[in-house]
Amino acid sequence: VATNGKRGLKMLYDIKPSLIFMDIYLPDIDGFTILKNIVEKTRKMNVATILLSEDGREENRIRAYELGAMDFIAKPIKEDVFISFIRNRLALLEEIEHSAIIDDLTQLYNRKFMNNQLEQSIEAFERLNEPFSLALLDVDHFKKVNDTYGHIIGDEVLQDFAALMKEMKRNQDIVFRYGGEEFAILFPNTTKVKALFLIEQMRKRFAQKMFIGNGSTFHVTFSAGIVQSNPENLHREHLLDQADQALYFAKKSGRNQTKLFTSNELATRELTKINIIVVDDDFITRKRLIQHFEIWNPGKKFSKEVLEFNNGKSFLLGNWYNPNDKFMILLDGMMPDMDGFDVLEHIREKYSTKNVLVSMITGLIGKEYVVRALEGGAVDYILKPFDTNEVSARISRLISRMFV
Repeated sequence: VATNGKRGLKMLYDIKPSLIFMDIYLPDIDGFTILKNIVEKTRKMNVATILLSEDGREENRIRAYELGAMDFIAKPIKEDVFISFIRNRLALLEEIEHSAIIDDLTQLYNRKFMNNQLEQSIEAFERLNEPFSLALLDVDHFKKVNDTYGHIIGDEVLQDFAALMKEMKRNQDIVFRYGGEEFAILFPNTTKVKALFLIEQMRKRFAQKMFIGNGSTFHVTFSAGIVQSNPENLHREHLLDQADQALYFAKKSGRNQTKLFTSNELATRELTKINIIVVDDDFITRKRLIQHFEIWNPGKKFSKEVLEFNNGKSFLLGNWYNPNDKFMILLDGMMPDMDGFDVLEHIREKYSTKNVLVSMITGLIGKEYVVRALEGGAVDYILKPFDTNEVSARISRLISRMFV
């Protein structure tokens, strides 16, 4: 309880309350002024502010809500109603907080909460020197599961995997959905050797699980990479990157296995080469895309090269293909001599989508053009004029989904 506004502000910054009840008339500062100053902070903290007053005029209520109050309660307050009100609002806040940190599909903690827990683990390591380990786990060939059995079965695989991890983890371990088919487990006060033992138990158990799809049974495996905290990697991004490198080697070594991060892996890791190829007869469009992608970062798993062709024939006759690389082709729909749809047909006849993706970038507007492109094997259809940042964002999503 604070008897004035100044004391109340100090308490807000000293502790994290769940609810703040504040009179609009205080001895030193009026409640509206305080609300205006704290509303941004309280929203970030998921703290609800309720204004109280004997002056329940409509203009006061309107001002309270416009400034960000959750509720306005007129005095006098009946005790039994007030207690029920508090319980109701606390339950609502708990539900909001739960939805903010829980993944809908798997009911695991999400990436946002993982980042928070990693920061806390780093702080604890710095204070107490207690090691912790982080594992990244990735479902092997998950795209093939979706393509073969459908997304509903794919979701069931992820849900069952999440349930298995929750069942087999220790009480202190925290499981997260990192993104897509990738998960993370934080092992507090645990060496990487112990974490390896725990992950291997999960891996062997999951590999034995039988799934049913399209009238047939199948098995799914996962790969994992583990890193242990040390004075050299006490940063969230460093830990995630090192765990990801170990995961990369687990997949590179044949999948369905777990690897520990070692310091020499950074130097030996092979990057997959992504070739961005722009095929467009318009010089300005071509140069805009080339200049943008020359400074674009494809992510830590890829290196890149950017190529350009001013027509479809020169592209098809060009010496651009390497079976060890990946290709993202940005193809114009309207070009002289040979239009983009004909070029797309030749690409799909000769090259697999495992290595070569095509995104149509064109001024052709109409459902029939979109359908023709997608049925012809394009993975995206982008209309001109376009925003280069949006194009690169869409390409990043395609690459991470198709080539990782």
